[in-house]
Amino acid sequence: MNVCLGSALQVPAISLSLMPNHPPGMLTHLLGLVVMFLGLVLVFCSRDLPNRATLVIWEGILRCGGFAVMSGYGYFGGEGMQATISGFVDLAIGAVYLVALPRFVSVPLVDLLLDRRS
Repeated sequence: MNVCLGSALQVPAISLSLMPNHPPGMLTHLLGLVVMFLGLVLVFCSRDLPNRATLVIWEGILRCGGFAVMSGYGYFGGEGMQATISGFVDLAIGAVYLVALPRFVSVPLVDLLLDRRS
């Protein structure tokens, strides 16, 4: 999903339809590249999840932060319902990472956040 979104933000016509209040520019392309490479990191982490779970957990924290930013702009910043819905999707994905991953690798959440092995 991240790789697709990052690739879509590289095409001005698509990025304008995804973010109609912001014309495509350098920051849009930079955000697209960051999202694209973050998706690739998650794909590579999934190959050896017990050893790379720390990166995925911090991605979950990042998703929850994305919820705070996107829903704030959606509710109070005039960005509209699309930003709010995107924020809630980020929150759902982040919550899945933060709840399911520690159970899957049998390591407490705090230990994953601090990159400690038990």
